[in-house]
This record gives sequence, structure tokens and C-alpha cells, in this order.
Amino acid sequence: MTKTITVSVEEESEKRFRKAAYVKYGRRKGALGKALSEAIKNWAEQNQDMADEHLLKLMNKGFKMGKILGNRSEWHGR
Repeated sequence: MTKTITVSVEEESEKRFRKAAYVKYGRRKGALGKALSEAIKNWAEQNQDMADEHLLKLMNKGFKMGKILGNRSEWHGR
């Protein structure tokens, strides 16, 4: 399944990326999308540990849920 993403990038970065994509995949339909998909996948894999660490810190910190009113019987009408 593919998704559409609209982003703004610096002009020089866009030019360099297109050039690299065309060198690797040629100037055929879908070359830019294929290169971008590969770049996103690689970036996500390289940063997965950082994301996991961040989520673990949030879990260990806990979440303030506020004051819980009532009890189970009241919530479920028992």
C-alpha cells in the first residue's frame, strides 16, 4: 500500500535527491517515489532505538490521569 505525503524541502536538497534518484533508478515513472521510500525506511531504521528509548522514558515516568471518580460498579452499572 502506498500513501501520499506532501512536504517542503530546501531547493538544493531536492535537486541533489532527484539527481541521486535518477542515477540509481533512472528517469522512469516511480523512480523518485522508490528512492524516497528507501530513504524514509533507512532513516526510520537508523532512528528506531532513539524512538524506543523515548517511549520507554515516557512509560517509566507514568501519566497523570487526574482524579478518578466513582468505582468499577458505578462505571459499569452493576
